[in-house]
Amino acid sequence: MHDVADAVGMEYANFHARVIGRTRFKAAEMSALIREIPDCRLCDLLLRDTPFIAVPRPEGHNGSRTIGLREAARLTAESAAAVQHLSTAAVRGYLEPKEYEQLAAHITEAERAVAAIRFSLFALAPVSGPRTADRVERQAMADVSRSFAAADG
Repeated sequence: MHDVADAVGMEYANFHARVIGRTRFKAAEMSALIREIPDCRLCDLLLRDTPFIAVPRPEGHNGSRTIGLREAARLTAESAAAVQHLSTAAVRGYLEPKEYEQLAAHITEAERAVAAIRFSLFALAPVSGPRTADRVERQAMADVSRSFAAADG
């Protein structure tokens, strides 16, 4: 943990206080931490007790038009695995603890695939007209900025 604290430019005591929840991370600190440790599990930890999950940008997210198809295939596979676990539970009436953990993992990965499909829409947006990819992305960022401003105000 000392190495991570150093990497994100924080004193160990301050970093530790944030990790254990005694104090809150600032947005810039969270960004630095995620850049240093780009792992969904860390993001899920930081987002615990919120309605959000961590969704990494898909590989090749900068303009690839096949991301949506690849993520749709992943969604199908994760959903099929979840159906298999749910079928077992329906027949047996319960899931073993390991099966429950596996089901939860499949659901999380399916949620991430759905979010990645939505993200891939930027690459598929029309290149001209009222809804160009740049305009869609700028509008999304403006919506987020307004939400933050409303929360602060």
